[in-house]
Amino acid sequence: MNVRRPPTLFRKRTGFYYALFYDSARAPARKWVALHVKNRRVAEGQLARVAARYLEGHEDPWSAVPAHAAPASVLTLAHAVTRFLDARALDGPRGRPLAPRSLEQRARSLAAFAAALPPEATPADVTPADVRRFAERPALSEWSRRTYFGHASAFLEWCRAEGLAPTNAAQGAHRPTVTRRAVLYLDPDQIARLLAAIDAHAEHVEAERRSIHGGARGARAGTVRWYADVVRFAVYTGLRLGELCALRWNAVRGPYLAVTSDADHRTKSGHERTIPLVPQARAILDARREAGPHAPADPVFRNTFGGPLSEASTSRLFRTYREKAALPATLTFHTLRKTCGVALASAGVDIRTIQSILGHADIRLTGQIYTDVLKSSLNAEMHRAFERYAA
Repeated sequence: MNVRRPPTLFRKRTGFYYALFYDSARAPARKWVALHVKNRRVAEGQLARVAARYLEGHEDPWSAVPAHAAPASVLTLAHAVTRFLDARALDGPRGRPLAPRSLEQRARSLAAFAAALPPEATPADVTPADVRRFAERPALSEWSRRTYFGHASAFLEWCRAEGLAPTNAAQGAHRPTVTRRAVLYLDPDQIARLLAAIDAHAEHVEAERRSIHGGARGARAGTVRWYADVVRFAVYTGLRLGELCALRWNAVRGPYLAVTSDADHRTKSGHERTIPLVPQARAILDARREAGPHAPADPVFRNTFGGPLSEASTSRLFRTYREKAALPATLTFHTLRKTCGVALASAGVDIRTIQSILGHADIRLTGQIYTDVLKSSLNAEMHRAFERYAA
Protein backbone atom coordinates (compact mmCIF):
# COMPACT_ATOMS: atom_id res chain seq x y z
CA MET A 1 0.00 0.00 0.00
CA ASN A 2 1.41 3.36 -1.06
CA VAL A 3 1.59 5.81 1.86
CA ARG A 4 2.04 9.49 0.96
CA ARG A 5 1.87 12.11 3.71
CA PRO A 6 1.89 15.91 3.77
CA PRO A 7 5.29 17.32 4.79
CA THR A 8 5.96 17.99 8.45
CA LEU A 9 8.14 20.63 10.08
CA PHE A 10 11.36 19.43 11.66
CA ARG A 11 14.11 21.36 13.41
CA LYS A 12 17.63 19.97 13.29
CA ARG A 13 20.34 20.48 15.89
CA THR A 14 21.80 23.32 13.84
CA GLY A 15 18.63 25.31 14.60
CA PHE A 16 17.42 25.39 10.98
CA TYR A 17 14.00 24.08 9.98
CA TYR A 18 13.37 21.43 7.33
CA ALA A 19 10.29 20.07 5.59
CA LEU A 20 10.18 16.28 5.95
CA PHE A 21 8.37 14.45 3.14
CA TYR A 22 7.36 10.79 3.25
CA ASP A 23 6.26 8.59 0.35
CA SER A 24 6.61 4.80 0.72
CA ALA A 25 6.68 4.42 -3.07
CA ARG A 26 9.82 6.57 -3.46
CA ALA A 27 13.43 5.81 -2.71
CA PRO A 28 14.40 6.97 -0.21
CA ALA A 29 10.98 7.07 1.42
CA ARG A 30 11.91 10.16 3.45
CA LYS A 31 13.10 13.37 1.81
CA TRP A 32 14.42 16.44 3.63
CA VAL A 33 13.99 19.90 2.12
CA ALA A 34 15.88 22.80 3.72
CA LEU A 35 13.77 25.87 4.52
CA HIS A 36 16.90 27.92 5.41
CA VAL A 37 15.27 29.64 8.41
CA LYS A 38 15.52 29.41 12.21
CA ASN A 39 12.35 31.37 12.93
CA ARG A 40 9.46 28.94 13.51
CA ARG A 41 6.73 31.32 12.33
CA VAL A 42 8.50 31.96 9.03
CA ALA A 43 9.21 28.23 8.65
CA GLU A 44 5.53 27.37 9.20
CA GLY A 45 4.54 29.81 6.45
CA GLN A 46 7.05 28.30 4.05
CA LEU A 47 5.95 24.78 4.96
CA ALA A 48 2.30 25.63 4.21
CA ARG A 49 3.21 26.90 0.74
CA VAL A 50 5.50 23.92 0.00
CA ALA A 51 2.81 21.48 1.23
CA ALA A 52 0.17 23.05 -0.99
CA ARG A 53 2.42 22.79 -4.04
CA TYR A 54 3.29 19.19 -3.17
CA LEU A 55 -0.30 18.05 -2.66
CA GLU A 56 -1.38 19.79 -5.88
CA GLY A 57 1.29 17.87 -7.77
CA HIS A 58 3.38 20.94 -8.71
CA GLU A 59 6.23 20.12 -6.32
CA ASP A 60 8.30 16.93 -6.32
CA PRO A 61 11.08 16.99 -3.69
CA TRP A 62 12.57 13.78 -5.11
CA SER A 63 12.86 15.20 -8.63
CA ALA A 64 16.29 16.07 -9.99
CA VAL A 65 14.75 18.43 -12.56
CA PRO A 66 16.24 21.91 -12.05
CA ALA A 67 13.97 24.79 -11.17
CA HIS A 68 14.42 26.55 -14.50
CA ALA A 69 12.95 23.54 -16.31
CA ALA A 70 9.52 24.33 -14.86
CA PRO A 71 7.42 26.82 -16.86
CA ALA A 72 7.24 30.29 -15.33
CA SER A 73 3.45 30.13 -15.42
CA VAL A 74 3.56 27.12 -13.05
CA LEU A 75 6.27 28.29 -10.68
CA THR A 76 4.72 30.57 -8.08
CA LEU A 77 6.65 33.35 -6.42
CA ALA A 78 6.89 31.45 -3.11
CA HIS A 79 8.15 28.35 -4.91
CA ALA A 80 10.71 30.44 -6.83
CA VAL A 81 11.97 31.83 -3.52
CA THR A 82 12.62 28.30 -2.27
CA ARG A 83 14.52 27.44 -5.46
CA PHE A 84 16.52 30.67 -5.22
CA LEU A 85 17.57 29.92 -1.63
CA ASP A 86 18.55 26.38 -2.59
CA ALA A 87 20.73 27.82 -5.37
CA ARG A 88 22.35 30.37 -3.06
CA ALA A 89 23.07 27.65 -0.49
CA LEU A 90 25.24 25.97 -3.12
CA ASP A 91 26.64 28.92 -5.07
CA GLY A 92 26.52 32.56 -4.00
CA PRO A 93 26.95 35.68 -6.13
CA ARG A 94 30.74 35.63 -5.75
CA GLY A 95 31.15 31.92 -6.41
CA ARG A 96 30.77 30.92 -2.74
CA PRO A 97 27.67 29.64 -0.92
CA LEU A 98 26.03 32.16 1.36
CA ALA A 99 26.57 31.80 5.09
CA PRO A 100 23.65 30.29 7.07
CA ARG A 101 22.89 33.63 8.71
CA SER A 102 22.77 35.40 5.33
CA LEU A 103 20.49 32.67 3.97
CA GLU A 104 18.20 33.05 6.96
CA GLN A 105 17.98 36.82 6.47
CA ARG A 106 17.11 36.44 2.80
CA ALA A 107 14.60 33.69 3.54
CA ARG A 108 12.85 35.93 6.07
CA SER A 109 12.67 38.99 3.82
CA LEU A 110 11.75 37.09 0.63
CA ALA A 111 9.03 35.13 2.46
CA ALA A 112 7.52 38.50 3.40
CA PHE A 113 7.91 39.66 -0.22
CA ALA A 114 6.06 36.59 -1.56
CA ALA A 115 3.37 36.90 1.14
CA ALA A 116 2.66 40.50 0.07
CA LEU A 117 1.47 39.26 -3.35
CA PRO A 118 -1.38 36.88 -4.24
CA PRO A 119 -0.53 33.19 -3.64
CA GLU A 120 -0.83 32.40 -7.35
CA ALA A 121 1.55 35.22 -8.40
CA THR A 122 4.60 34.20 -10.43
CA PRO A 123 7.95 36.00 -10.83
CA ALA A 124 6.72 37.31 -14.19
CA ASP A 125 3.77 39.03 -12.45
CA VAL A 126 5.96 41.21 -10.21
CA THR A 127 5.94 44.92 -11.09
CA PRO A 128 8.22 47.79 -10.02
CA ALA A 129 5.32 49.08 -7.91
CA ASP A 130 5.26 45.77 -6.00
CA VAL A 131 8.97 46.10 -5.22
CA ARG A 132 8.53 49.71 -4.08
CA ARG A 133 5.61 48.84 -1.79
CA PHE A 134 7.63 46.02 -0.23
CA ALA A 135 10.85 47.97 0.31
CA GLU A 136 9.39 51.35 1.28
CA ARG A 137 7.06 50.31 4.08
CA PRO A 138 6.83 53.14 6.65
CA ALA A 139 7.73 50.90 9.60
CA LEU A 140 11.16 50.07 8.13
CA SER A 141 14.33 52.01 8.85
CA GLU A 142 16.37 53.48 6.01
CA TRP A 143 18.91 50.65 6.16
CA SER A 144 16.17 47.99 6.31
CA ARG A 145 14.51 49.45 3.22
CA ARG A 146 17.77 49.37 1.34
CA THR A 147 18.51 45.81 2.53
CA TYR A 148 15.07 44.46 1.60
CA PHE A 149 15.23 46.15 -1.79
CA GLY A 150 18.63 44.51 -2.38
CA HIS A 151 17.27 41.07 -1.42
CA ALA A 152 14.28 41.47 -3.74
CA SER A 153 16.47 42.77 -6.58
CA ALA A 154 18.94 39.86 -6.31
CA PHE A 155 16.06 37.36 -6.28
CA LEU A 156 14.32 38.94 -9.28
CA GLU A 157 17.60 39.11 -11.21
CA TRP A 158 18.03 35.38 -10.58
CA CYS A 159 14.47 34.83 -11.84
CA ARG A 160 15.30 36.77 -15.01
CA ALA A 161 18.50 34.77 -15.57
CA GLU A 162 16.58 31.51 -15.03
CA GLY A 163 13.91 32.48 -17.56
CA LEU A 164 11.17 32.82 -14.95
CA ALA A 165 10.56 36.49 -15.70
CA PRO A 166 11.28 38.63 -18.80
CA THR A 167 12.90 41.43 -16.78
CA ASN A 168 14.08 42.31 -13.28
CA ALA A 169 11.18 44.39 -11.95
CA ALA A 170 13.45 45.98 -9.33
CA GLN A 171 15.33 47.80 -12.07
CA GLY A 172 12.23 49.87 -12.70
CA ALA A 173 11.90 50.77 -9.01
CA HIS A 174 13.79 53.49 -7.19
CA ARG A 175 16.54 52.14 -4.97
CA PRO A 176 15.99 53.51 -1.44
CA THR A 177 18.61 56.00 -0.34
CA VAL A 178 20.28 56.06 3.04
CA THR A 179 21.30 59.18 4.90
CA ARG A 180 24.95 58.69 5.72
CA ARG A 181 25.52 59.17 9.42
CA ALA A 182 28.71 59.55 11.38
CA VAL A 183 30.17 56.21 12.45
CA LEU A 184 29.55 55.31 16.11
CA TYR A 185 32.63 54.41 18.12
CA LEU A 186 34.06 54.71 21.62
CA ASP A 187 36.74 57.28 22.30
CA PRO A 188 39.56 56.45 24.78
CA ASP A 189 37.71 58.13 27.65
CA GLN A 190 34.55 56.10 27.00
CA ILE A 191 36.55 52.87 26.85
CA ALA A 192 38.20 53.76 30.16
CA ARG A 193 34.77 54.40 31.73
CA LEU A 194 33.47 51.08 30.40
CA LEU A 195 36.45 49.17 31.78
CA ALA A 196 36.15 51.00 35.12
CA ALA A 197 32.49 49.92 35.33
CA ILE A 198 33.51 46.30 34.74
CA ASP A 199 36.25 46.55 37.38
CA ALA A 200 33.92 48.16 39.93
CA HIS A 201 31.31 45.46 39.40
CA ALA A 202 33.97 42.75 39.72
CA GLU A 203 35.10 44.24 43.05
CA HIS A 204 31.51 44.24 44.26
CA VAL A 205 30.92 40.62 43.20
CA GLU A 206 34.17 39.43 44.78
CA ALA A 207 33.48 41.30 48.02
CA GLU A 208 30.09 39.63 48.29
CA ARG A 209 31.63 36.21 47.69
CA ARG A 210 34.31 36.83 50.32
CA SER A 211 31.61 37.60 52.85
CA ILE A 212 29.62 34.50 51.88
CA HIS A 213 32.56 32.09 51.78
CA GLY A 214 34.44 33.67 54.68
CA GLY A 215 37.77 35.25 53.86
CA ALA A 216 39.45 34.52 50.55
CA ARG A 217 37.92 31.08 50.00
CA GLY A 218 35.87 31.15 46.80
CA ALA A 219 36.29 34.89 46.53
CA ARG A 220 37.04 34.87 42.80
CA ALA A 221 34.44 32.27 41.89
CA GLY A 222 32.11 33.79 39.31
CA THR A 223 34.27 36.87 38.77
CA VAL A 224 33.45 39.07 35.76
CA ARG A 225 36.96 40.43 35.20
CA TRP A 226 37.33 38.27 32.09
CA TYR A 227 34.88 40.57 30.29
CA ALA A 228 37.37 43.45 30.36
CA ASP A 229 39.74 41.31 28.26
CA VAL A 230 36.91 40.61 25.80
CA VAL A 231 36.23 44.33 25.39
CA ARG A 232 39.90 45.23 24.94
CA PHE A 233 40.55 42.38 22.50
CA ALA A 234 37.53 43.36 20.38
CA VAL A 235 38.93 46.90 20.07
CA TYR A 236 42.49 45.77 19.29
CA THR A 237 41.48 43.23 16.62
CA GLY A 238 38.17 44.42 15.14
CA LEU A 239 36.72 40.91 15.39
CA ARG A 240 32.99 40.47 14.88
CA LEU A 241 31.07 39.22 17.92
CA GLY A 242 30.58 35.75 16.42
CA GLU A 243 34.25 35.52 15.47
CA LEU A 244 35.35 36.48 18.96
CA CYS A 245 33.02 33.96 20.64
CA ALA A 246 34.29 31.22 18.29
CA LEU A 247 37.97 32.13 18.73
CA ARG A 248 40.19 29.14 19.60
CA TRP A 249 43.85 29.01 20.61
CA ASN A 250 44.83 27.33 17.32
CA ALA A 251 43.93 30.62 15.60
CA VAL A 252 46.87 32.34 17.32
CA ARG A 253 49.77 31.92 14.94
CA GLY A 254 52.81 33.81 16.15
CA PRO A 255 52.31 37.54 15.67
CA TYR A 256 49.07 37.01 13.76
CA LEU A 257 45.50 35.91 14.37
CA ALA A 258 43.94 33.68 11.69
CA VAL A 259 40.19 34.18 11.29
CA THR A 260 38.88 31.09 9.50
CA SER A 261 35.67 29.15 8.96
CA ASP A 262 35.12 25.74 10.52
CA ALA A 263 32.30 23.35 11.41
CA ASP A 264 31.22 25.51 14.36
CA HIS A 265 31.48 28.97 12.84
CA ARG A 266 31.66 30.47 9.37
CA THR A 267 32.99 33.97 8.77
CA LYS A 268 30.35 36.39 7.54
CA SER A 269 31.95 36.97 4.12
CA GLY A 270 33.19 33.40 3.74
CA HIS A 271 36.74 34.77 3.48
CA GLU A 272 39.63 33.81 5.71
CA ARG A 273 41.83 36.66 6.89
CA THR A 274 44.92 37.33 8.98
CA ILE A 275 45.01 40.08 11.61
CA PRO A 276 48.32 41.41 12.98
CA LEU A 277 48.36 41.23 16.77
CA VAL A 278 49.29 44.59 18.29
CA PRO A 279 51.27 44.45 21.58
CA GLN A 280 48.14 45.15 23.65
CA ALA A 281 46.33 42.18 22.10
CA ARG A 282 49.36 39.92 22.56
CA ALA A 283 49.57 40.93 26.24
CA ILE A 284 45.95 39.80 26.75
CA LEU A 285 46.69 36.43 25.11
CA ASP A 286 49.91 35.97 27.10
CA ALA A 287 48.12 36.67 30.39
CA ARG A 288 45.35 34.22 29.58
CA ARG A 289 47.87 31.60 28.48
CA GLU A 290 49.72 31.91 31.78
CA ALA A 291 46.47 31.65 33.76
CA GLY A 292 46.12 27.94 33.04
CA PRO A 293 46.73 25.09 30.59
CA HIS A 294 44.73 24.93 27.39
CA ALA A 295 44.43 22.76 24.28
CA PRO A 296 44.63 24.18 20.72
CA ALA A 297 40.88 23.69 20.22
CA ASP A 298 39.94 25.36 23.54
CA PRO A 299 38.21 28.76 23.44
CA VAL A 300 40.45 31.75 24.13
CA PHE A 301 37.75 33.46 26.19
CA ARG A 302 35.50 31.71 28.69
CA ASN A 303 32.50 32.96 30.59
CA THR A 304 32.06 33.23 34.35
CA PHE A 305 31.39 29.51 34.66
CA GLY A 306 34.27 28.39 32.45
CA GLY A 307 32.22 27.68 29.34
CA PRO A 308 32.56 29.19 25.85
CA LEU A 309 31.07 32.61 25.21
CA SER A 310 27.65 33.01 23.61
CA GLU A 311 26.81 35.98 21.40
CA ALA A 312 23.62 36.73 23.34
CA SER A 313 25.23 36.84 26.79
CA THR A 314 28.27 38.77 25.55
CA SER A 315 26.00 41.44 24.04
CA ARG A 316 23.85 41.50 27.16
CA LEU A 317 26.86 42.12 29.38
CA PHE A 318 27.92 45.01 27.16
CA ARG A 319 24.53 46.65 27.63
CA THR A 320 24.80 46.12 31.39
CA TYR A 321 28.21 47.79 31.68
CA ARG A 322 27.27 50.50 29.17
CA GLU A 323 24.48 51.52 31.53
CA LYS A 324 26.75 51.36 34.58
CA ALA A 325 29.26 53.59 32.77
CA ALA A 326 26.48 56.03 31.74
CA LEU A 327 27.39 55.69 28.05
CA PRO A 328 24.93 56.44 25.20
CA ALA A 329 22.33 53.73 24.52
CA THR A 330 23.25 53.83 20.81
CA LEU A 331 26.52 52.04 21.57
CA THR A 332 26.50 48.24 21.13
CA PHE A 333 29.12 45.52 21.26
CA HIS A 334 29.52 45.95 17.50
CA THR A 335 30.67 49.51 18.23
CA LEU A 336 33.92 48.03 19.56
CA ARG A 337 34.64 46.72 16.05
CA LYS A 338 33.88 50.18 14.62
CA THR A 339 36.26 51.64 17.22
CA CYS A 340 39.05 49.50 15.75
CA GLY A 341 38.23 50.76 12.25
CA VAL A 342 38.16 54.39 13.37
CA ALA A 343 41.52 53.98 15.16
CA LEU A 344 43.06 52.56 11.97
CA ALA A 345 41.55 55.24 9.72
CA SER A 346 42.59 58.03 12.12
CA ALA A 347 46.17 56.73 12.03
CA GLY A 348 46.24 57.04 8.23
CA VAL A 349 45.94 53.32 7.46
CA ASP A 350 44.80 52.95 3.83
CA ILE A 351 41.28 51.78 3.06
CA ARG A 352 42.32 48.43 1.54
CA THR A 353 44.27 47.49 4.65
CA ILE A 354 41.28 48.40 6.82
CA GLN A 355 39.07 46.26 4.57
CA SER A 356 41.47 43.34 4.93
CA ILE A 357 41.72 43.59 8.73
CA LEU A 358 37.97 43.97 9.28
CA GLY A 359 37.06 41.34 6.68
CA HIS A 360 34.66 43.41 4.58
CA ALA A 361 33.72 41.51 1.40
CA ASP A 362 33.25 44.77 -0.51
CA ILE A 363 35.61 47.73 -0.19
CA ARG A 364 32.68 50.07 -0.86
CA LEU A 365 31.30 49.16 2.57
CA THR A 366 34.60 50.15 4.20
CA GLY A 367 34.50 53.44 2.34
CA GLN A 368 30.89 54.15 3.28
CA ILE A 369 31.58 53.66 6.98
CA TYR A 370 34.94 55.38 7.36
CA THR A 371 34.89 58.06 4.62
CA ASP A 372 34.78 61.04 6.97
CA VAL A 373 37.50 59.66 9.24
CA LEU A 374 39.73 58.84 6.25
CA LYS A 375 39.24 62.34 4.82
CA SER A 376 40.21 63.94 8.13
CA SER A 377 43.29 61.71 8.37
CA LEU A 378 44.26 62.47 4.77
CA ASN A 379 43.96 66.19 5.46
CA ALA A 380 46.27 65.93 8.49
CA GLU A 381 48.77 63.77 6.59
CA MET A 382 48.90 66.24 3.70
CA HIS A 383 49.49 69.17 6.05
CA ARG A 384 52.36 67.29 7.73
CA ALA A 385 53.84 66.42 4.33
CA PHE A 386 54.32 70.06 3.41
CA GLU A 387 55.34 71.48 6.80
CA ARG A 388 59.01 71.65 5.71
CA TYR A 389 58.22 73.55 2.52
CA ALA A 390 58.34 77.35 2.40
CA ALA A 391 55.06 79.22 1.92
